[in-house]
Amino acid sequence: MKSFFTKNRIPQLVLLGVIILITFYLIFNESGVISYYSLQGELNGIRAKVDSSKVRIVQLESEIDSLKDVRFKIEKVAREKYNLKKKGEKVFKIKEK
Repeated sequence: MKSFFTKNRIPQLVLLGVIILITFYLIFNESGVISYYSLQGELNGIRAKVDSSKVRIVQLESEIDSLKDVRFKIEKVAREKYNLKKKGEKVFKIKEK
């Protein structure tokens, strides 16, 4: 009966062990495959936030431009946001239930 660890098998087992160690190292180290995919997820989330921020900036810039040009818009914002009124006006506050 032949032993499993013959002279011909030992180099093959050592090579297999080295390949397994290298594979585990490439998958589980700091800059491995698992870390790469988690960082890709974070990057995609940050890109989505940047895109939504760019859209919000465009909206705010258009609102600023309309406030610079349209007198009606300026008056509406002053009345609604800052509760300003003209002389002689009465302000009615309606409370919602």
